[in-house]
Amino acid sequence: MVFKFKGTDLSEVVQPGDTQFGNFIGLTYSSNTTANANSRPNTTGYQDNGTDLAITAMAHVKDFGAGTHPVVPPSGAKAFHFIGVGGGGGSGGGGGGAIHSRGTPASMAGGFGGTGGTGGWVVFTNQTITTQPITVTVGGGGGAGGGGGQDKAPSSRRGAAQGGSGTPGTKGGDTYWETNTQKNLDRGNGGSGGNGGTGGRANSGRSGSQGRATSGNTGAFGTKQAKPSGWTYAPGTPPGGSHSPYSWSNQNGQVGDGGGSGSAQFIWLYG
Repeated sequence: MVFKFKGTDLSEVVQPGDTQFGNFIGLTYSSNTTANANSRPNTTGYQDNGTDLAITAMAHVKDFGAGTHPVVPPSGAKAFHFIGVGGGGGSGGGGGGAIHSRGTPASMAGGFGGTGGTGGWVVFTNQTITTQPITVTVGGGGGAGGGGGQDKAPSSRRGAAQGGSGTPGTKGGDTYWETNTQKNLDRGNGGSGGNGGTGGRANSGRSGSQGRATSGNTGAFGTKQAKPSGWTYAPGTPPGGSHSPYSWSNQNGQVGDGGGSGSAQFIWLYG
């Protein structure tokens, strides 16, 4: 038997699965008792002991990865929920190391680059589907910061050796949808890039104790924005780029890490 909801096969309204719904022979679906309200279909009218199928069912969804994509609503869908998250920011590059060979040799490693921020979220509810084409843009991950250069001071130099600072990671791309007339809508902002680590500094010293050498500072984290409540969203939060695990006094700073790509999901509503 084919079950219908306002002229549309029910299998198009809820995600199919292996769970039998009540006494409706042949009506199976993917049960999710922990699904949040905005990820469920509209009320279907099919009930088991007074409980509508929509209470434990998940609506049909369409997921999108990084890039700009056309969005084709399924036949019969009247509206949608949208949830998107921007790309994670890239981490900053590490600071370069410093070595000084004048007098008592000294060295100091550069600081780590800061971790990139996670992408921010954006949600829209009950958006009516029009005849205009819909596009979705999903932000990619931010780029990695470059490492700072090492400074190896010769014995003839009196001044301190100073490694170069790493460059910041770049911001992740924003995630949003639009039509021909609906522009500049709210968007899931990409996470900020982490700052670059400061280069190591090593003072010269002809005799006695070595002048104090200071490690570079860890770069600041990118901006983080929390996932909104009330949603069941499979792709999760893209991470910001993590800082490099090593720093050395006798090498350039490490290149940072790129952020994770954003993602988007349309939840199709019927009726």
